[in-house]
Amino acid sequence: MSEFAGKIETHQQNKREAFDGMRAYHQSEILHKGHAIEVLKTILTAILTIYVGLAASAVSGQIEKKVIIGTAIIVFIATSVCAILIVWATNRKIDHDNARYEAFREEYRAERRILGLENELQQKGGFSSKWMEAHDRKASGYSVTKLILNIFAGTLSVVSLVGSVLVVLVAK
Repeated sequence: MSEFAGKIETHQQNKREAFDGMRAYHQSEILHKGHAIEVLKTILTAILTIYVGLAASAVSGQIEKKVIIGTAIIVFIATSVCAILIVWATNRKIDHDNARYEAFREEYRAERRILGLENELQQKGGFSSKWMEAHDRKASGYSVTKLILNIFAGTLSVVSLVGSVLVVLVAK
């Protein structure tokens, strides 16, 4: 076996380990995002139900208006705080997963340099570290995932604010 073939064999084994690790952290990111969205959807359903109930109570006169208005305001504040905390905690976990993902990727790149494979792999049609770095500059799925969660939390707060304002208007 040639020296290059031995390096390639070692590199392929290490590559498999690195990519398995990267895949595991990527799956963790996807699961955390999914769980956060499910919790936020549940909160959205709950606040819509609460605001409809408050508006119905205001129209029927079953509950004092000041209680209805106070409840609407408390629901808005609680919803916004919960949405922000859920997204903050989820984004922190996603940041941690991404950091581990990046560590595996950097180990993979470093190994290519250390083993002296970079030029040889480029000549044989493999991707170069320069190609990978150029693609790193584009918006990553990681940042888009965090953006989706931030937008969902913002939307939840806006829906809650609108619901609260409508209930206050109905109660007056």
